[in-house]
Amino acid sequence: MSNLQILSIDCGASRVCAALFSTTESNELVLDSFVFESIGDSKGDGNEWIESVEDVLKRAFSGKKEDRRVSLVTPGHLSLTKFIKVPNVEESKRERIVQFEARQNIPYPLEEVVWDYQIVADDGVDYDIALTAIRLDILEELCERTGAIGCEPDCIEPSGIAQVGAFRYNYPEVRGGALLVNIGARSSNLIFLQKDRFYVRNVAFAGNSVTLSIASELGLSFSEAEELKISIFDGSLPLEEESKEKQAADKAMQSFVSRFALEVTRTVATYRRQSGTDLPQKIYVTGGGSLSVQFRRLLEERTKLSVEHYDPLRRVRMSSDVNELTAKAHAHFLGEAVGAAAYHWTSEADRLRLLPPRVISDRIFRKRAPFYLIAVFLLVGALGILILGNKAKYMAYVNKIQGIEDLMLPVDQISRQIRLNLGMIDEAKQQMNAIKGLVETKSNWITFFSDLQDRLVGVEDVWLEKVQVIRGSGPSTLASSFLGGVEATEPEVDSDQSKALRLNLTGRLLDKDNPVSRVSQDSFNRVKKLLVSFEDSQFIVSVENERFDNRQPGILKFDFILVVNPRKPL
Repeated sequence: MSNLQILSIDCGASRVCAALFSTTESNELVLDSFVFESIGDSKGDGNEWIESVEDVLKRAFSGKKEDRRVSLVTPGHLSLTKFIKVPNVEESKRERIVQFEARQNIPYPLEEVVWDYQIVADDGVDYDIALTAIRLDILEELCERTGAIGCEPDCIEPSGIAQVGAFRYNYPEVRGGALLVNIGARSSNLIFLQKDRFYVRNVAFAGNSVTLSIASELGLSFSEAEELKISIFDGSLPLEEESKEKQAADKAMQSFVSRFALEVTRTVATYRRQSGTDLPQKIYVTGGGSLSVQFRRLLEERTKLSVEHYDPLRRVRMSSDVNELTAKAHAHFLGEAVGAAAYHWTSEADRLRLLPPRVISDRIFRKRAPFYLIAVFLLVGALGILILGNKAKYMAYVNKIQGIEDLMLPVDQISRQIRLNLGMIDEAKQQMNAIKGLVETKSNWITFFSDLQDRLVGVEDVWLEKVQVIRGSGPSTLASSFLGGVEATEPEVDSDQSKALRLNLTGRLLDKDNPVSRVSQDSFNRVKKLLVSFEDSQFIVSVENERFDNRQPGILKFDFILVVNPRKPL
């Protein structure tokens, strides 16, 4: 057996499942122990939910600060996962493009979330990317509370991504299209897998919908309806078909499956339209709702696809300390935990690393703290030895230095005069360099505009409406005859603005293929490539404040700022 231990903690909306795994020399997962506890649906988010997670982990792991890796899984309704395409460019440029896409697709300021991405597929032209974000305040609070009881996470990922890892570990032979359906309490994950690609969609429609329907039909509280639902569908409470409880449960299940089948159909159609893949060959179901044979039968009837119960422990070995029957009975809740454990064999480039920046910096400091402490002790010890052993020599040196300082007084006066003269020489050099710079910039403007025009011609069907110069002082005006009479003026700026020269460019791109509708993604990509190409210019060091407006049919309006290279002044 390998010494590596992995603690996977699935923090669900209504339950917590923590599983401790070890690994064999052949990288097989071994389930050593697990804890499962319901926390109630009313504690689905916010501080109350985090406190409930903390209480469960305290009872199970408090004081057990063992050498192990810890993975946290967050519920689907607390995370945002979007799938986007970006051009296949070098990594440094790709990072900038993904950051731009993150600003467009995440409905929060990036400073208020923890976000990351992983490459799903690469066809040589574009990358398919999974972009995931979770609110920063939630993750910081969760990490602080779990870390205080010895469960500080090494990685955090949403439930949908964890389920992808679990499925690939347990069903490596499934390479064709498969749809994994995970029925949760507050939300459900629909996961489409095909070869190395995947697509995750979280829908706010899950088991609680059935519970609420039963409660409304029979006039029960939520907890009473939940208990009745579980008893009926797991077969522990046999009822006559004519009983009002059985009829209410069947009616709620049929309504749920009808709506859920529509969500499945919509998800499959959306993914096929984006990726061009075939229909899934089979649906695998897991989660609490998957225990109902009636649910699987109705879903198969509605979707016309084969439905199979998903086993997340299919290739997981059991240690001698685990009751295999108990583990199998809770297997439908262990999928995320298995996927989080399998995460540790994923390559660094393919990992989602959703740790808050403060947690990462604290961890780095703790790793280096022993070296800092040793260095301080060595420095203090060395200084102490030097001071104690050379006190007499020190006093002798002080006396000698005093004598030398007396002799150096005349020399200091000469030195001050020399520094004054050197200052005057430097001032004269600066004036000469300023004059030289003015001479050089006369030709730089012409070369820059020629370079700018070449880049616009390369993109095609694009023109500029305004070029505005932003300097650290005073207004200036550029010739407006270039580029079809584009006006280029420099506004007054405050004295505390940056001294670097900036150019504010505004223009439009014509989408000839979509003249009466909103511009296509291809038009966005063309403008993005144009912006990225400016960084190759000898006159530009960076591009800032990119903004786009696609409200006018067939036209993509853009606005951005070029930061001019100080070594090639304009």
